[in-house]
Amino acid sequence: MVPIALKLLGGFEVAVGAGAPARIPTRKAQALLAYLAMTAGRPVARDAIAALLWSGAAESAARNNLRQTLFVLRKSLGPAAASLDVAQTTVRLSARASTSSSSSATSAMASPSGWPAPSPAIAARSSTA
Repeated sequence: MVPIALKLLGGFEVAVGAGAPARIPTRKAQALLAYLAMTAGRPVARDAIAALLWSGAAESAARNNLRQTLFVLRKSLGPAAASLDVAQTTVRLSARASTSSSSSATSAMASPSGWPAPSPAIAARSSTA
């Protein structure tokens, strides 16, 4: 499986394989790939993705937009597109295929204990305030 590396913080960048950059041409395709990377390994309902990315569109139009965006994404990823598992009702990005610059930030936000402890001087000042 060809790995996909995403940089989500500080600008959207995708590298496929041994660092070859991939151009994801639309913002919706970029958003879809970022969302799938954040949920990597877990299937996401196609209806949920369509509602998230095209909330103002009719349901049938949103589903059609998702089909088109998946086509664009597969074409843009080239051989790494094999890491997308597109089923009739779900879409999943293989957990083994993706790495993201935001994954460490996300886990730190989800778990406050992931943050370093404040220095003793800062802890002392905040306890006296």
